[in-house]
Formats: sequence, structure tokens, C-alpha cells
Amino acid sequence: MSMAASSSKALIQVLKKIPLFDGLSPTQLQRILAFCTPQSYEPEQTLCEVGSHSEEMHILLSGKLSIITRDGLQVATLKPVTTVGEVGVVTKQPRSATVGVLEKCSTLIIKRGQFEHLLRDNQDIQVVVYRNIIDILGRRLVNDNIRMRDYVLEKTKFECELRDERRRTSAAVNLVTEQGGMNREQVETQIAAAVDQQVPTILVVDDEAEIRKVIHTILSSFFNVIEAGNGEEALAAVSEHRPDLVITDIRMPEMDGLGLLEKMLDQYPDIPVLAISGYVEEEE
Repeated sequence: MSMAASSSKALIQVLKKIPLFDGLSPTQLQRILAFCTPQSYEPEQTLCEVGSHSEEMHILLSGKLSIITRDGLQVATLKPVTTVGEVGVVTKQPRSATVGVLEKCSTLIIKRGQFEHLLRDNQDIQVVVYRNIIDILGRRLVNDNIRMRDYVLEKTKFECELRDERRRTSAAVNLVTEQGGMNREQVETQIAAAVDQQVPTILVVDDEAEIRKVIHTILSSFFNVIEAGNGEEALAAVSEHRPDLVITDIRMPEMDGLGLLEKMLDQYPDIPVLAISGYVEEEE
């Protein structure tokens, strides 16, 4: 067997693993293979952008890809053997996500125009492919419905628990108000203070206000967040607030993160410190 024939046979075995081509014969897969163009990509390249036209599908043979939402959030990774954009090529819908390259990868590309031509000229292939598309979309719809059902059930459960907790709290406040000699406002103030004491406090240390703002926004839904612009301010904040965690930049003026860490280890060894930096050497 020649090298080309051996390679062709191996690629046909790859195509057999693709759900879009499930049920096609080796001869039919060979026809599809004839339209495939090999392509390689380097890390940080992009296969397709969200919202772009679905002009081609990719069959991932090696490497690793990332699926990124419109908001820039990486929600999944793809490994061989899998396809990218196969549904869009058939339905002509715009890309629903950006696909980036995490590790150097090799793909086979099938252009939409060529694929449509193939389906028009091969009725048997067209029937199988369309049936598979329906199955793929059906499975996606089922999975989406399951996730939505689970979300609704969890949300309903949480709302019920929250409602019950509010009822218990209200009953407790009424009881304390009636028997404790305090008015309702005083009781609620003391409860709020007690709850606040149980929420962990995080000190964010960075000389860039925008960085502090970003971290503050992310964490403030779950923690009490205080800020400091350098190591000196951080030590004063630690002395006053006694945080449960310190998140500090490494490179800052006056006293940098490493200097702060030394002081923390000496004065507050029980408080954990998390160091972050966009510019740091390996030794640091």
C-alpha cells in the first residue's frame, strides 16, 4: 500500500468518528475527503470569530482549541477528534463563539460552497448528513433543556430556602423585639452587624486603582473588600481591619509586594497572602 493510500485510509477512519458523517460508507467518506484541505495553526491564532459567517468547518486532528463566549469567557476546550462549525456550514447561521488555538493544531477544512455542491450531487450523502444534523441539533436541544430544567429547579429551591429563612428571621426579630426590650430597628442593626462579622474580609493591595476596582467588583458579592495602594497602606489596613486574606501586587512604589510579604510573615504570620503580577521574573 502506498503512503498516500495509507494516509487516505487513516483519514477515512477519522471521518467515521465525526457525528456529522455517521452512517456514511467508506466510498462516500472518500468523496468528502476529496474536499478536505489540511491546515495547521499556531497557539494564540483564531479559527473563527463570534458573529462571523460560517463559511467552513474544521476537523481537529491534533492539538487543543478553546471556545470563547462573546464576553471573552473561555467555556470549553476541544481535543481531537472533533469538528468546529459543522452545524453552521449546513444551517448558515453565524458563529456563536470564538474558537482560539491553545496548542499547535492540525485540521482538515471543508468549505461550505464545496460541501453544498457535494450534497447536491450526492443525494444519498445528503440524506444521511441532514439526518445527522437533525440528531445533533436534537441532542443539543435536549441538553439545553436539561440544563435549563436543572437551573429552574435549583433557582426554585434556593428561592424557597431564602423565603423560609426570611420568615424565620422575621419571627426571631419579632420575638426579640417583644421580649428583649429593644425596638425592631435596634434588633435589625445588631443582626446586620453580626452577619457582617461572619463574612470574610479581603484586603486588595495594588498601586493601580483600576486593578483594585476590577478585583473589588468580582469579590464584593461574596466578601467584605478593603483596598490599599501600596505596602505601607496595606500594613495600616491590616492593623485596623485584620483581614482574612491579603491579595497584593508584587511591583508597587514605596513598599512592594515582596516587602509587604516579609512584614506580614513577621507581624501577622497567620494571615495568608496571595501575590499577583503581570510583570514578574521567575526568581521572584
